[in-house]
This record gives sequence, structure tokens and C-alpha cells, in this order.
Amino acid sequence: MIVGCPSCATRYRVEPAALGEGGRRVRCARCGHVWRAKAPADSPAPIAADAGAAPAPARAEAGGAAPPPAAAGDRR
Repeated sequence: MIVGCPSCATRYRVEPAALGEGGRRVRCARCGHVWRAKAPADSPAPIAADAGAAPAPARAEAGGAAPPPAAAGDRR
């Protein structure tokens, strides 16, 4: 999930489990503002990784790298 600083709008990627059920006090590394961040109520429970499953591909942040080019024969 993405947590944004209410003071300077800097955004951070945070695992909902790191915030706990009641939320957690967090401090912005950019401006030093402290606030209480909470996981969304409709957050799904973490899924246990299957030992034989391949790891999920990394996703780029908004405004990051462009998506990979389409494979040959891939029509959009």
C-alpha cells in the first residue's frame, strides 16, 4: 500500500502488516512530520507464499520506468 505524508505529500510503499491493526506512528524522512498511518479496513490478509511458486515481478512506482515492450505477435 502507499502511505502519503499529509504535510509534504511524499509517498512511501508500506506493507499493511507493518502498520498493524490499530495503525502506527510514522515520521516522514523528507520533512520530519509525524502522523498515525492506518492500513485500509478492506485490506486482504497476507497470502502465504507457496514454496514452488515463482516470485512476483517487481512493479515500478508511478512516474517510474515505462512498461516493457509488447512481445512479438501481442496485439493490444
